[in-house]
Amino acid sequence: MSKTLDTFFPLLVPEIPGAPLILLRKALLNAAIDFCERSFVWLETQAAYTVTSASADYDFTTTTAGIVHQLRSAELDGTPLDVVTREFADRYFPGWRPGATTTFTGVQAITQTDPTSFRLIYTPAQDGELVLEVAYKPTRTATVLPDILYDEYEEAMVCGAAARLLVMNNVPWTNPQAAAIHAGRFKEMYEGANLRQSRAFGRVPLRVDGQFQ
Repeated sequence: MSKTLDTFFPLLVPEIPGAPLILLRKALLNAAIDFCERSFVWLETQAAYTVTSASADYDFTTTTAGIVHQLRSAELDGTPLDVVTREFADRYFPGWRPGATTTFTGVQAITQTDPTSFRLIYTPAQDGELVLEVAYKPTRTATVLPDILYDEYEEAMVCGAAARLLVMNNVPWTNPQAAAIHAGRFKEMYEGANLRQSRAFGRVPLRVDGQFQ
């Protein structure tokens, strides 16, 4: 499910009197992209990919409203794979890059090569089933946002959009002081969302101090 950008207008419009709706939508979209990049709250486990012994390169399954921001975890035939950066792969997995001459086979790790694709390191020795968890962010042309950004983080979207609009020059609604307040609140909320996500959306565990006798 998803929410249109206009769904956020009841809270945003009063903050930016006189701003054109097209600017409100663009500011909301940019705020949503920024929030997702910083918080990783839009997580999904994708439908399984079929990998073959003929290829190490695959394209991510895409959505109409989102692109992959970061590959978070991977499992091949039930076995977890290390998700590594390209720099790490250069150091520890020689010959992993496309076009390199290598005799290595058998998947040891996985890396995201760009927002649309990923590469197994190395070419699979046999066919298998790959399951990925990815963090999405909205595309630049999205007209809807995932439910979580409305249900859990509506205020953050409004603060992020308002901060962008209120800092604009030579417009009737310019208000740098209010923009700074909204920007600070937006930062608090994406940092909190990131912390919450890292704890699997649970509560902070209670601390129990040891008893010494």
